[in-house]
Amino acid sequence: MDSTNSALAAMPHAVTGTCIVAEQQTAGRGRLDRVWDSPPGSGVWMSVLVRPDLTRPAMWGWLPLLAAVTARQVLTDVCGVPAWVKWPNDLVIDGPGRNGDPGPRKIGGILTEVTAQNAVIFGLGINMSTSIDQLPTDQATSVAVEGGKADREVVIAEILLGLERALAHFDAGTWPVEQYTDHCLTIGRNVRVMLPGGQCLQGSARGISRTGQLLVAHDAQITEVAAGDVIHATI
Repeated sequence: MDSTNSALAAMPHAVTGTCIVAEQQTAGRGRLDRVWDSPPGSGVWMSVLVRPDLTRPAMWGWLPLLAAVTARQVLTDVCGVPAWVKWPNDLVIDGPGRNGDPGPRKIGGILTEVTAQNAVIFGLGINMSTSIDQLPTDQATSVAVEGGKADREVVIAEILLGLERALAHFDAGTWPVEQYTDHCLTIGRNVRVMLPGGQCLQGSARGISRTGQLLVAHDAQITEVAAGDVIHATI
């Protein structure tokens, strides 16, 4: 399969909870239009369609974060891997890359898209049994490499259950944002943020705004960042 998100988006009558799982993706899509492929049978490559309450546009920015912290919980509780979230929705392990470069090590990520039918698709990719020689960079890792339990079926089931619970709280306005902020490795770090236009913002990550944006303190001001590549750095 090329992309589980693309396949699910092509199903205009899909109901809430429709899920596609692939053994392999040949054109998986990530943030900022990145494309990647995956070794067959080595990870969780899945997309889930949901229809959350979209009458509160200011809160849409929390949906990718909600999905990321749900997957983080599963990695920690089910796989036994001490995972964190790097803003906005990378699943990471704290620590340097295998070549000694600054970390963290990326174990998975989320791509969230709103369809023309006002549905939301959560695309999740997690390296499970991927071996070191299959990983694309020294900054990448997998559940197996980290010494965790790489049971794909259990992880998929627990992610679906976790998303169902989290979205019920989201629709009720009771989802605790602390679930994200308490497990976001970026907050409190010095960062360099590569913005979509090519500019580089350098400062300190102070927190998350009420709409899910990263708050970066720099030059005696605070900027709200909606999208960008975050590099944890020493300034």
